[in-house]
Amino acid sequence: MSRFMNPRFAALRPYVPGEQPREMRYVKLNTNESPYPPSPAVVAAVKKMQAAGAKFVLSTGRAFAAVNHPGQLGGIRFDYAITCNGACVLDSKGSIVAEHP
Repeated sequence: MSRFMNPRFAALRPYVPGEQPREMRYVKLNTNESPYPPSPAVVAAVKKMQAAGAKFVLSTGRAFAAVNHPGQLGGIRFDYAITCNGACVLDSKGSIVAEHP
């Protein structure tokens, strides 16, 4: 153990991304996933922002096809989507604006 490591933390198990618990009494959501849609307050705030002329940009590690579903964001439409962990930027119609292979 490093001399810089606090002994209280030495016994902690590190987070393993994507690993599901073995007990199966619950499902662990990975990364920043949520089973709930955005709150009505968030939907209202984004729509108000868009009505004032601002653009809503969705940034996700997923592909465009995975996020381009009606109702996916509680009714919020995105103006641009940065997908595939930044590798592709698309407009709301799915046209590629920028690619970074």
